[in-house]
Amino acid sequence: MVIFGNKDRQGNMTVNLCAVPGAIPGIPGGYAICATIDGDNLVINQRIDKQRPVLLPLRKIKDFGTVRESEIVNKGQKSVIGRAAVGGLILGPLGAVIGGIDGTGTKKKKVDHVYWVVNYTNDDGQRSSISFEVVGATLGLKKFERALEAACPNFGLPEATPVGPIVL
Repeated sequence: MVIFGNKDRQGNMTVNLCAVPGAIPGIPGGYAICATIDGDNLVINQRIDKQRPVLLPLRKIKDFGTVRESEIVNKGQKSVIGRAAVGGLILGPLGAVIGGIDGTGTKKKKVDHVYWVVNYTNDDGQRSSISFEVVGATLGLKKFERALEAACPNFGLPEATPVGPIVL
């Protein structure tokens, strides 16, 4: 188990991520995980609780990349009294009124979430994906992606176009 490097004890490329709820079978959301290129598989292990690893054969991986999601989060109530007091100190009674009015409502903050998504072909031939959240402990993701791209035989290849009529 590596914490700050790109390789595990066996010399395999690895990266630390966080499990997204419902995205990886057998691993609950919010858990720290590591993804490792081990032989012909992408091995996904929980870092705590040591459940069974999840294996994704490299031949099934079609592509992967990062996706950014932004959301607006309420930070809490603004301080009406505090803003009125500061406004009053700076601009007098009119500033106190304006500061008090400005203090109503809630503070908002923009939060970015970055996800690493792996698209693969499942056993039924359908396209599926698994998602991981990129967190502060995720170091060397680009280096890991280059190694994974080189290890995946079907990475980036176009899918075969079905022959025959389209049946509705």
